[in-house]
Amino acid sequence: LNGFFMISLIQRVSEAEVIINEKQIAKINNGILALIGIEVGDNNFKINRFVNKLLNFRIFNDNSGRMNLNILQIQGEVLLVPQFTLLADNNSGNRPSFSQSPNTSFSKDIFNKIILEATKSPIRVASGEFGKEMKVNLSNEGPATFWVKV
Repeated sequence: LNGFFMISLIQRVSEAEVIINEKQIAKINNGILALIGIEVGDNNFKINRFVNKLLNFRIFNDNSGRMNLNILQIQGEVLLVPQFTLLADNNSGNRPSFSQSPNTSFSKDIFNKIILEATKSPIRVASGEFGKEMKVNLSNEGPATFWVKV
């Protein structure tokens, strides 16, 4: 799709959960739900930039009601969910194309590296499961949703 950025849609949430086969596998309170699109060209440099942005992105309100605080400052939680449909090519026709998507093993490896990098931080990190059909439930606060490209 873009070849230069790692793409994520992040949402400020009061709670979020991932359910697979009617079983809750991950749940967070007060934090960030990050839907992550992985594409060919994503690498360790982009992973580090993305996690740094996620941890330092000031989207939480301070005492004045302004978005001045990051996830570390509020001691929030992060839920990481792989979302390959973020990278769909929908420029022609009415059906999205995934022909430019990287292979499954590459994408899974990148997603696992993102989880590993995020867990180096002092905050709690939960995740969805790569390659599974998931139900993602959330309560978006604000609502506050951001398209993040790093």
